[in-house]
Amino acid sequence: MTETTDQNTGQPQVGAEEPRGLNTGGNPIVQNHVMERVVAELTEKWGELLDHGRIRATALEAYQEMDRTARIKTFLPTHAARLGDDRLHAYAVAEGLIEAPLPKVLFVCPSNTGRSQIAAALMGRQNSVAVRSGGITPGGHLHHRAVEALNERGIDLSEMYPKSLTEDVLRAAEYVVAIDTAGDLPDVHGATVISWTDVPKLTDKPIEEVRQIVDLIEDKVRALSEDLVGLKSHSQAAAAQSRDGQALVA
Repeated sequence: MTETTDQNTGQPQVGAEEPRGLNTGGNPIVQNHVMERVVAELTEKWGELLDHGRIRATALEAYQEMDRTARIKTFLPTHAARLGDDRLHAYAVAEGLIEAPLPKVLFVCPSNTGRSQIAAALMGRQNSVAVRSGGITPGGHLHHRAVEALNERGIDLSEMYPKSLTEDVLRAAEYVVAIDTAGDLPDVHGATVISWTDVPKLTDKPIEEVRQIVDLIEDKVRALSEDLVGLKSHSQAAAAQSRDGQALVA
């Protein structure tokens, strides 16, 4: 039995014990059936708002990405549906088809296997910001120390997975937090870019050091959240004042 190390996460991998997961045997009929389940689920939710062609294309893209990157394929349909749903939501927000009253933040790191996932999970817990995460080159699975460290804080990352950056996800963001990726970002479509260059990588770090990195990210997330909520409140107050002024003129 040979043991290797994933370059993105530093997690040991034992070839002889690799999970087989969903076994389609490469059968195109079975794969098509699984794919149609994903399309049907997304159509049920988004069919009245979005074009069927977009729903189907997004579902196919999500399924192919998860099939390509996921080590364990048992929950491939579920994860593909969740990824497709998130991207359709991002598209609807970017197109102004649905309202998104909360500040919209996208955390990006090179592989979306550790730091950006931690930041998104910590900020998402506050329920004051709409948050997503993604990677320039997504890895296959989350860093096991990231999962462990957040589990200690009551945050379950077991169903999270690395995601790529799509144009719709980038368009839906108002703020993009680039963790060691500011120079590699694609077009952010006018979003404000916030660069974090002082958050160490998790690779090869013992759990004690990963906990310290999580502490650092939590401090930065808290400060960012306070700033964004303050900016949103100021913007809403200014908008209300403008409406009141227009009413007086009328």
